[in-house]
Amino acid sequence: MRSLSSLWLSLGFLTVVGCKHGPEIRSYARTLEMVLDNGRASERPLTPPSTFEMLLRYDPQLSGYKPLAMRFLLAHSGHLIFTIYENSAQERPGKVLKVIDGEYDPSLISSGKDGKWVLEQLGLPMQKGPIWIGIHAVGGDDPRLWASSNESSAYQRDPDPATPFDSTRIRRTPMVRLDVLPEGADALAEIEAASGGGRAKGLR
Repeated sequence: MRSLSSLWLSLGFLTVVGCKHGPEIRSYARTLEMVLDNGRASERPLTPPSTFEMLLRYDPQLSGYKPLAMRFLLAHSGHLIFTIYENSAQERPGKVLKVIDGEYDPSLISSGKDGKWVLEQLGLPMQKGPIWIGIHAVGGDDPRLWASSNESSAYQRDPDPATPFDSTRIRRTPMVRLDVLPEGADALAEIEAASGGGRAKGLR
């Protein structure tokens, strides 16, 4: 059996396995990263309690997609809760899809310039519209995320549901990014060359 080799491509991941029956090629689908920040971590705002939860709206503008993971830059350690919501008919956070309750220790803190992102897997089912990520602090240890100074689809929950949602927009954007897999791209493309025939099968 010949040696195993792996090729990392800029537009996808390709693994080639050699054996006496010919190469087996597995091509993994491309994902998209949704970014609201401007790439410059310049602020460390207070993280509010649940009553005033920070809310980030992500709209991939795809016919369907699976939220795979989120990543963020931690500025100060502590207890954070991330809540992922569906988009409601009123264009507000709706049904809860997932809750991530995390104690983030000092080893995960980023300087804001070191590229040290915390990754949380989501593994959510197919979505058809925007989703929201809510962020709030628990306890008294002052956990914080890095934020950029640009205004985006970032809001703060108001205890009064009658408050116009646009009026709750905040002028900074937490450094939280969302990875999604477009609909139809999650099938693993496999090419198996038949022994001696060079015939490929299983291509999707």
